Amino acid sequence: MNFRAVITGGTQGIGRGIAEELLLHKVSVAICARTKEDLENMKILHPEIVTEQIDLSDGRAAKKFAEDALESFDGIDALVLNAAILDLYFKNQRDMDKEQIKIRLSQVNELSNIILIQTVREALKRSQGTIVFMTTRFISADIETATALDNESVPVQEDIGNYIANKKRMGAYLNEFIKYKENSGVFVFSVIPGTVDTGMNRKVIELGTPEMRDAKIQERAQGRERDPKLVGKIVAKMAITRKKFNPSTLEYDIAIMNGEIVEVSNAVMEFEKEEH
Repeated sequence: MNFRAVITGGTQGIGRGIAEELLLHKVSVAICARTKEDLENMKILHPEIVTEQIDLSDGRAAKKFAEDALESFDGIDALVLNAAILDLYFKNQRDMDKEQIKIRLSQVNELSNIILIQTVREALKRSQGTIVFMTTRFISADIETATALDNESVPVQEDIGNYIANKKRMGAYLNEFIKYKENSGVFVFSVIPGTVDTGMNRKVIELGTPEMRDAKIQERAQGRERDPKLVGKIVAKMAITRKKFNPSTLEYDIAIMNGEIVEVSNAVMEFEKEEH
């Protein structure tokens, strides 16, 4: 398959699951991450993968990663915006005030994504390619995997308030992006993965407020914490086909609409568990 994908945060969790599933489909994959050792491990396991160590708070580094991937692959068919950080990552840091933390979150969760999009936009137009944005269930309460927590509550705002705001603004940016004629040909959809057993989720349990920790621990006890490899597999399939799972036919045969937010449902998780 002559398909080329660029993924942010591709060494762990959902991003790694996406990357490894795409590699199984013979897709050319480029990933970035902050940790050199994680990238080296991925390269050992998958010698064909393109890796680059960057900090997404540095917009110039994000731009260079995209440019390097374009040069390596002579184009791009999918940009997967997976990497993100939470407010609580900075909970015990004394050298940054609230405004500095807010800026850092915006740099990683918004500005780097926009820089990546703008850098690869022309290449995506040429390939009629796809942007996949990994978002959060906190942007909506009316979904199958919605949390019982109120995303306006004080504990939620303390732990992930800026993160939620970042995701909402990126969603708004992408909604506007697809409206402009200059972006015609680029297909966009967002994915709500639900609660997944990732480093991010473990950080909430480790550092979150009691309300957030209790909610996450309860989800884990109830078996609602999902396997990132399976979630990544689902996202990869949707990225390639632009189709989502149909529980009636047990196939990925429902066309995703441009700009749609797709939830990873319990039905598709159960299907992939059985297939796995």
